[in-house]
Amino acid sequence: MLSPPRQSMRGGKFLISGVGMYALTQGRIFTGHEILDDHALVVANGLIDRVCPMAELPPGIEQRSLNGAILSPGFIDVQLNGCGGVQFNDTAEAVSVETLEIMQKANEKSGCTNFLPTLITTSDELMKQGIRVMREYLEKHPHQALGLHLEGPWLNLVKKRHP
Repeated sequence: MLSPPRQSMRGGKFLISGVGMYALTQGRIFTGHEILDDHALVVANGLIDRVCPMAELPPGIEQRSLNGAILSPGFIDVQLNGCGGVQFNDTAEAVSVETLEIMQKANEKSGCTNFLPTLITTSDELMKQGIRVMREYLEKHPHQALGLHLEGPWLNLVKKRHP
């Protein structure tokens, strides 16, 4: 199994760790609409440059074989309370950068490249802690979590669900 590359969006292109230019070859590329065989994904200066037929690769480009693996866009989980054996919202100790790092690693194993951690209804203090922790996490890992999902009736007294 290939480990997922670190990636994020920048100006409509995906940023992938690595420098220079190379082509990911010998795999099946799922575009979101179709599966392409005998094609390559070209990475230039850390960005996905293009997908092209193998015959159209630039001469002399470094080729990195996927050994028949499927290459596809990463999945995104937009409401995630926990995974990888941890919960982001169990206790004050659980609302931590370390918990989010464990969740990210667990997500990557199943093809989920980005996620939106969810803090369920809790005290104001724990929600504020969650916001502080998310800011710290995003400074350390700017291209993994999409933000923070604050769940519950405590956000708007007029629209609250519970008495």
